[in-house]
Amino acid sequence: MHFREVTRARTAFPDEVEALGLSKGAVAMLIVRHAYAVGGVLVVVNEMTLDASRYLREWDFPAATDGA
Repeated sequence: MHFREVTRARTAFPDEVEALGLSKGAVAMLIVRHAYAVGGVLVVVNEMTLDASRYLREWDFPAATDGA
């Protein structure tokens, strides 16, 4: 299994402000995660809208060592 995520930040829409208890003009973090099974079959899509002031995204990944 492997995952692919797209993350972006933008001003929260009015319905998100209300649902998340944000102040007007607050920033929302949007994450769309795709989960793929062996063979590349898409099995789950998860869309999240978060209060950007309460979350920190962190990635840890190896760097290419072949000069590419």
